[in-house]
Formats: sequence, structure tokens, C-alpha cells
Amino acid sequence: MEQLVAELEQLARKISAEIDTKFAKLETVIADADQRIRKLQDLLRAADGRPAIDVVVGDDESTSRGSGAAARSSGDAGSADRHARIYELADAGKPAVEIARTLGRPTGEIELILALRPKTP
Repeated sequence: MEQLVAELEQLARKISAEIDTKFAKLETVIADADQRIRKLQDLLRAADGRPAIDVVVGDDESTSRGSGAAARSSGDAGSADRHARIYELADAGKPAVEIARTLGRPTGEIELILALRPKTP
């Protein structure tokens, strides 16, 4: 009986130590999440008043059929016009920063469009 009690106490200490370890890890993860939330809030405050860009991250069934596909195809015409204007300004020798300022778009967007510009043979 004494041996069983000793084993139970040892098991209780082991479980308690594991709980303490997991609790410490959880506190670290929560602190990291709080820091990321503060950073996102700062970025959102900094982004207020700036034009937003639409980003599509995946292509699931809801965006590949029906009204999603129609919206995308009508958006492609606008994108083509915007891209043509960007290419025109770039061909005129304007840097990406100036093109972005002229068109009221983020510099990164302009740089990306220019980087992905199809090569002409």
C-alpha cells in the first residue's frame, strides 16, 4: 500500500511538472500573439487613408464559378487597362515610385506589376 501511495505521489509530481511546462509555453505563445496583435493594430492605423489593394489568395470553387468568375473577368479588363498605363509610364522612363504617385497606387503594387510584366520577343 505504501509503495502504491509513493508511486501516486511521484506520478502527481510528474503531471504537475508537465502542466507547469505547458503553462509556461502557453504564456509565451499568448505574449507572442499579443505582440502580433499590437503590430497589426499599428499597421492598420498607419494604413488609414491609403488606397487599398484587393488580394486573392486562393482559387476555391466559390470564386471559380458563377458570379465570382464574372466579377473576375470584368476585373481583368480594368487590370489590363491599369497595367497598360503602368507599362506606358515605365516605358517613358518613370521610376516605380513616381508611377505609384501618379496613379495613386502603392509602390509595391507597381513594382510587382512591372516585375511580372510579360516579356516581348
